Amino acid sequence: MLRFRIPNTLVAARPRATAPLLGLLLGTVVACGDDATQQSTESETEGSSSGSSDGSATMTTTEADSSTGGSSSTGTTTQSTTMTTSNDSSGGACVIVPQLFDDPSFEAGPNASPWGEASSAFGTPLCDDSCGGPTASDGSIFVWLGGSNAQDDVGGVAQDLTINASDSATLTFDFWWGSSGSGSDVFQLQIDGNVVWEVTGADAANYPEWTQVELDVSAYADGNDHDFDFTGIATAGASFYLDNVSLESCGDGTAITESDTVDAAMTGGGETDTDTTGGMLTCEDLGNTVPLSQAGNNAGAGNDSTGSCWLDFGQNPGEDVAYTWTAPADGVYRFDTVGSTIADTVLYVLEDCMGGAEIACNEDIADGNFLSALTMSMTEGQTVAIVVDGWSDQESGDFVLNISQVGCDTPEDLGNNTPIEFDDDNSGAGDDVSGTCGGVGGEDVVYTWTAQEDGIYAIYAVSLQMSPVVYGYGSSCGNPDDEIGCGAGNGLAAFNAVLAADQEIIVVVDGANPAEVGPYELNIEQTGVLSGDCCAADDSPGCVDITTTQCVCGFDVPADVAAPYPDPSDCCSGEWTAECASLAGSQCGAACDLTPGGTCCDGDSGQPNCDVGSVQDCVCAFDSFCCDTEWDASCAAKAVIFCAADCG
Repeated sequence: MLRFRIPNTLVAARPRATAPLLGLLLGTVVACGDDATQQSTESETEGSSSGSSDGSATMTTTEADSSTGGSSSTGTTTQSTTMTTSNDSSGGACVIVPQLFDDPSFEAGPNASPWGEASSAFGTPLCDDSCGGPTASDGSIFVWLGGSNAQDDVGGVAQDLTINASDSATLTFDFWWGSSGSGSDVFQLQIDGNVVWEVTGADAANYPEWTQVELDVSAYADGNDHDFDFTGIATAGASFYLDNVSLESCGDGTAITESDTVDAAMTGGGETDTDTTGGMLTCEDLGNTVPLSQAGNNAGAGNDSTGSCWLDFGQNPGEDVAYTWTAPADGVYRFDTVGSTIADTVLYVLEDCMGGAEIACNEDIADGNFLSALTMSMTEGQTVAIVVDGWSDQESGDFVLNISQVGCDTPEDLGNNTPIEFDDDNSGAGDDVSGTCGGVGGEDVVYTWTAQEDGIYAIYAVSLQMSPVVYGYGSSCGNPDDEIGCGAGNGLAAFNAVLAADQEIIVVVDGANPAEVGPYELNIEQTGVLSGDCCAADDSPGCVDITTTQCVCGFDVPADVAAPYPDPSDCCSGEWTAECASLAGSQCGAACDLTPGGTCCDGDSGQPNCDVGSVQDCVCAFDSFCCDTEWDASCAAKAVIFCAADCG
């Protein structure tokens, strides 16, 4: 592996990124962000490793611009420590574990180290003198992220370990910011997905050579497993170096004396607030008026809560203002921050102000529009807490909270012919509804249309004068729970739907924002005929039974089943794969013969592989962790969901 040394230059403070660091590193799906709205209580898979109680850790990487590119390497570690008695600096007895990390200076080398390791540019971030850069701070091998003038490098190292309960703990490591690159460079330490230390170009001058960083991580000394991730994005031309990672703990809880170099991140000065339950909020009651526009200002309000869809990229979350509001009638209601002076908001709805669960959250209305909007169904008399938040602590000032009831005008019936090519114009139509992928503030036109036969249909709008948004509903116009598809684009917006014969749907053509008005053409055409055995793989999309096809293609993979996994919607846009057939039998009621699962149904063996070859091979084909490291609960879930295991 040959890297090229590059000059040491600094960049200005990092601008806002468009995706969380771990999402870029792992290629995971982020449930809320950009134009997505997260509903209900789905949780996101955090961190960059799959760990277990024995301390094993794996780390994978996917290049940020591709779902299949990049390189990965996996490592595991099993912790075994010997406790010795010593004295702390105050003279008290203290049981010291001198080193909790396995291979703290990475001397085992690439692909052999117990650290999980990842580098999108080089496969591994571990280097020695042969890389052509600096020498290690300790030993001969160190972490080098970046080092290419031609491409970005996304990656880092990770390890799981346990700090005994009641311990105090100090983490130290050597870091060097070698050079800045062509864009937004960042290097972080994340513990369990929480950013506890971060360096950007603005801080680079503090690390001009190997510099020791010391952090108090006693907050994680609780006897549980914790995921330590050193991760970063080094744009073309950047170089970061890491070495000599050490974690010492004091077994009886006696504090380890901190030096003057302890960073503030874990001592109260900059710890990220990751509370997504709302905590105890002070809420102003807005009554039950609708429509409503409430002006407010979050400057000095403090950070009491953080929405689950907030994209944590090492920023401090913003200050928030909370309200209660009661629905005056059964219906669908939209909440948005359109018209706010603050450029970037986060909006979320909680069950109440006393720490109630989150109901919905939205971070951005659409790509490039950093205000927020969400739509939800409510019953008469239902009271919720609405929180308006700044995306970061730099986003403070005047905002507007708008509340409106969503309702569609009398739609125009397009009949049941196909294909449909219908010319229309949304100028002057008014803003009555919006889709989950956009349309807030845009003027919208509503139609009904009926499918003649079971099949797969493409529904799209094209325009030379506007950026359309097109979306559809089964029956309840404007209700996100009944949305069957949504698409947005510059001049073309489209979605696919699996429809039954004589099924009537509602179709809305909307403008992406208030300025997007003008003529367009709405098209509806059948793109697939349902055929093939639902219980067997087929090279065409869908299967012969419409109910099974709709169930499979709309199946929502449980949030606690860690990626990677196939996207069920592909079953109706590509081939009906063996995984689609498995979903048909295991999740959608098709009369398929399922394979007995045996120990493939158990996720706590602590060992890789399971005892049913066909199930094992299916699961491991898209999640090698299950056969390389451990058959855990996620592997067992995949066996049932995707690989036809009959687990009762």
